[in-house]
Amino acid sequence: MRERYSLGKSNLFTAKTDNTHLLLHAKYVSLQHKKQHITIMTYLVLRLYTIGNVAMMLPVIASVAADAPQDTFVILSRKNLAPLFATIPNIQFVQAEQHTDFKQTMQLYKQIKSQYKIDKVIDLQRIWQTKLIAALFRFKGVKTYAIELQRRQKRDLLAKRKNNGQLKTEAQRYAETFMKAGCKCTFKFQKLAINQQAQDTIEKIYGTKQGKWLGIAPFAKYKSNMLPYRTMKEVIAYFSQQADTKVFLFGAGTIESAMLKQWADVFPGVISVAGKLDIDQEIELMRKLDLMLCMDSANQHLAATIGLKTLIVWGGTHPDAGYMAWKSTQDDYLQLSTNCRPCTINGTNKCRKHKDFECLKQIAPQLVIQQVSKRLYE
Repeated sequence: MRERYSLGKSNLFTAKTDNTHLLLHAKYVSLQHKKQHITIMTYLVLRLYTIGNVAMMLPVIASVAADAPQDTFVILSRKNLAPLFATIPNIQFVQAEQHTDFKQTMQLYKQIKSQYKIDKVIDLQRIWQTKLIAALFRFKGVKTYAIELQRRQKRDLLAKRKNNGQLKTEAQRYAETFMKAGCKCTFKFQKLAINQQAQDTIEKIYGTKQGKWLGIAPFAKYKSNMLPYRTMKEVIAYFSQQADTKVFLFGAGTIESAMLKQWADVFPGVISVAGKLDIDQEIELMRKLDLMLCMDSANQHLAATIGLKTLIVWGGTHPDAGYMAWKSTQDDYLQLSTNCRPCTINGTNKCRKHKDFECLKQIAPQLVIQQVSKRLYE
């Protein structure tokens, strides 16, 4: 830890993504360094994946960073997620590969140890890679803190043994871990700052917005988390025929991209952005949307980082497990009340009670269209 001075209040959420916000922050530090004497800390925050979980972390760590602008927060996560944190001046990002083996994990530890004087380690995932890095720092005398996983409560929720209602949200558990490490978290985050370069790129590709722009992210990692193919096809077909409405399809992966391209080729006014944009560009496109229809997937959490209105479909999973989007409410959910839900915490490809996830199959295309139209046009 280093001895420096308090910085007062700093606005971390209005800067543009270029060197300007970093220079302004440094100048602010210089101008304020004669104020009250305090200790400055450097925290290592470990959350390697997934995109959704890292997106859920963003409002929390952005709030913590805003409450302690004098401190530095070093995030270790997947390299393609670095743009999510680019507008926050006191966050540094260390890039990890999508799949990190033992050798790569050791290299990451050595890299971080050589580049930063880490005062505390905050493990927000508790997988073997993050546990190893935390243990190595702990061996060197660095204090470490780990997230509560709520495993027993999740088992009880699935077994319907106890009516505990809503479990702690992922954001709450992240915040509690930071607070255990001595950080302050007042949840002042509202939305990500505009990435001007990415926004300019979106403007060049898709032009000036006219009419209603609807985003649809029809896929998820597991079958339990997404509507049937025919349902989504009918929904997309309907909105492609509505006047002054443009539909953008979001997705990832080779198979998803090919399917979304098929729909975009068939239906007028439908554009697939799958595999075409970086994550910061996707977020800037989302910023222009009027509504996002998505499943229980990463897209609900990315949309939440810029305050986009969403309609989230829940099937085998359930918001009571705590993985809902930042600041989302019951009004943002489309779900059926069945006695077999939830059957999974994160998702599954095998329906335990029915052959093909009746909790999703029974959601008619007309119901989805009605709920989307209500939010999009009224």
